[in-house]
Amino acid sequence: MNAPKAIEWELELCMFGMSGDTLSPTMDEADSWDVELHLRLEQTGQIEILYEQEFNSQGAADDQFALMEGLFPDASQNIQPEH
Repeated sequence: MNAPKAIEWELELCMFGMSGDTLSPTMDEADSWDVELHLRLEQTGQIEILYEQEFNSQGAADDQFALMEGLFPDASQNIQPEH
């Protein structure tokens, strides 16, 4: 009898600078900032968005990102565009 494989997963904490509906070329050119927490299932590559919030100021987004870092210290980080 074959035992099922354990589900491999990763948490990813993301912050995206947005210009309208697209990724901003730089954080300075962004007009909104999204902070998200993703669950990535390694076997399938499937991504589930566990948390998503849009902010009108980078300072508020930075504060939320820092709060999420404290809650999920093992999560990888994806900040786009890169600083």
